[in-house]
Amino acid sequence: MVVVGFSSLAQSCRTYQEYIDRMAATPTSQLEFVGVGLFGPKRAINRLTGSLPLLR
Repeated sequence: MVVVGFSSLAQSCRTYQEYIDRMAATPTSQLEFVGVGLFGPKRAINRLTGSLPLLR
């Protein structure tokens, strides 16, 4: 399973270069995570999200 976090910083950037520059200048403790992406076998994902039907 692959888990990817999405931050508010990433959502506010218009280019990959801007994202790279801003991530390099931002301490990890200041990142605000706003979402999570899950990718993998359906059974494993359903095990995690079975009670959260909107996440499927």
